[in-house]
Amino acid sequence: MNENINEGIYKRFSIINPEFKREYEKAPFEFDKNLKTFVVLGYSRVRTNRDLFIACSGKEGEGKSNTINMLGFLMDKDYSLEKNILYTPSIKEMIEKISYKKYLAKGMSDKELEKRGALKPFSFINIDEAIRILFKMEQWSGIQRFLKKLFALARSENKIIGFCIPDFLDMGSSFRARMDYWINMETRGLASVEVRSTNKYKTDKWNLDDNMRNYEKYIGRKKYGDITPEQNIDIQSRVSKNFLMSFRVPKLPEALDKKYNELKEMHDFEESAKDDNTDEMVSPRTKRYYEATFTLMDILIKQHGYTQTKLAELTKIPLPTVNHLLIKRNKVKLNE
Repeated sequence: MNENINEGIYKRFSIINPEFKREYEKAPFEFDKNLKTFVVLGYSRVRTNRDLFIACSGKEGEGKSNTINMLGFLMDKDYSLEKNILYTPSIKEMIEKISYKKYLAKGMSDKELEKRGALKPFSFINIDEAIRILFKMEQWSGIQRFLKKLFALARSENKIIGFCIPDFLDMGSSFRARMDYWINMETRGLASVEVRSTNKYKTDKWNLDDNMRNYEKYIGRKKYGDITPEQNIDIQSRVSKNFLMSFRVPKLPEALDKKYNELKEMHDFEESAKDDNTDEMVSPRTKRYYEATFTLMDILIKQHGYTQTKLAELTKIPLPTVNHLLIKRNKVKLNE
């Protein structure tokens, strides 16, 4: 860990989220000391009238979402999988999540704020598929103005925003320059953390070229496949000016992990019926496929007495997803 960080800061760590605490106490596990330290750093930062942006990169299945969700629960007492995650993010939804103080100043009631999904100051917002926003923004001529507005808004709202993305380099230079921390999943459950440079004269706050050259020089002719994740972190700590720490991330409690996967599947199912660029339904053939699926569900429920639970078992679609789809299509009213 970076020697400039107070070694005892982790002692201020505590579990503040009631939902997480309830599930955690059913099957307690140990938290990495460095993870505790990182949580305290993030929690404290936004309470000094600042924002916090965290990018989390890694290959599919390495635990990016688990890591950002874990940080969300540990940094935000009100974090929930239903309200704080943008599963299929849009620019409009992202702005609405951030703009609590702005809407409050306009005289909006608590009910209106809740309807818009606006989250209170110090909230943690999880942009689960940040790459989708980046792809949309590539076509937006006002990207620089938007970024300026987004970051200024987040600062005034004292929000923590976590972006899950496959590769940090996929993020444009404007995005990278504004990130405070870069978490990379070296392997499942093991993360390295780098911090943005404080050198105001540096164009690239992450020293990507310098750190890459230092890394290659350090390993010499050693093959990448011979370097373990732990060795890789050790090398980074020696060659990267931005290296801060590494930590192990435990898996979310079973009930929360299950809920997250069900919610994600529900949103992915819904999103798969849309074209990412136009937000319109896809081909007529695909439309017919979805109509046939919903018609079959309707017949099984109305004519054969299937409950939503039995339908979920038959189709292998999680029950929350079945309920959501049927309500949206106004096929049935929930009776269980």
